[in-house]
Amino acid sequence: MPNIAYTPAVYNVKMVAGDTFSETFTFTDGDGAAVSLEGYTFTSQLRRTAGGTAIANMTITGDTTQVTRSLGTAVTADLSGDYVHDMQWITPLNEVRTLLAGTFKVVAEVTR
Repeated sequence: MPNIAYTPAVYNVKMVAGDTFSETFTFTDGDGAAVSLEGYTFTSQLRRTAGGTAIANMTITGDTTQVTRSLGTAVTADLSGDYVHDMQWITPLNEVRTLLAGTFKVVAEVTR
């Protein structure tokens, strides 16, 4: 019997406090074709530790082929130090899969 791992991709982020955080993902199949995201929803949070309180819920936008997660400057201005994050998708059948997870480091800004 084959081994199957449902572990998320390790995805570490480093950014500057007070900057806009925004990134867009396109999901593709094994042939490189975009996967339809119709009916899927996404969620992404920032926490100090995996079991800790949510510090921020990322804004999720998208269409049928791409999803963007972001944090505005009003949120990132108050961040400092080390966090953890992940991004999950929920299928039309309410199945949850964590796609990526990792560290989220926020360094101090200089220009204000």
